[in-house]
Amino acid sequence: MKSIKGLEDLINLKSLNLSSNHLDSLTLKHSLLEHVNLSFNQISTLTLLTPLLRELNLSNNRLVNLDFLRGCESLYELDVSDNLIRDDANLVTLAQTRTLSKLCILGNPLCKTHNFVNKLFN
Repeated sequence: MKSIKGLEDLINLKSLNLSSNHLDSLTLKHSLLEHVNLSFNQISTLTLLTPLLRELNLSNNRLVNLDFLRGCESLYELDVSDNLIRDDANLVTLAQTRTLSKLCILGNPLCKTHNFVNKLFN
């Protein structure tokens, strides 16, 4: 599957699993959505308008930044492992996600930089 149509009509949707497809960009506008699995796609562009989102799995995609996290005020668990994230500015975005308690970011070029762990926790 390369695109999704008609999903916006599912206004009571709370959980969504679109893993292992060929999606490369996606916009989610679901006010009740809490759990999303988009792992193993080709996503490089993502827009999230999901204020209640608590769990998000984006592992094994082509993300280069975490700008889509702005506005995810309820996010508790995030997996962005094995993407293309390399810029330190993404750590600022993570730090601004105050509700985040579980994070997996391994397998990104950013993790190979000098003092990555210190930068992550400062």
